[in-house]
Amino acid sequence: MVAALVRYHNCKSEPQMDHKSYTALDGDRREDARMLVALLRIAERLESGHRRMVGDVCVDVEDGQAIFRVQMQNGARLDVGGLGRKAAMFEREFGLRPVFRRAQTKSKVRGKVA
Repeated sequence: MVAALVRYHNCKSEPQMDHKSYTALDGDRREDARMLVALLRIAERLESGHRRMVGDVCVDVEDGQAIFRVQMQNGARLDVGGLGRKAAMFEREFGLRPVFRRAQTKSKVRGKVA
């Protein structure tokens, strides 16, 4: 399973029956691998700079969409276009159209401590 996840996470190839690491898995495990790879591709794109700019990700499912609300560190940009390209496998495997939005940050309350 790990070999398949490593091979497919970066979009350079798709799971195929002529790949040893994929054919070694039974049917249910192949399905699990495809779904995990779909999520890993999104996660990898979110942190492609390896700078820990993502604080949290929440996903809501509504009307055939998976709405990813991504909390970014201050000043960080959410690359929606890049995420869309990495999410094609997610849409195929989960049957949901992925939508990416920057989560609203909680405003800090300033005040004096007594």
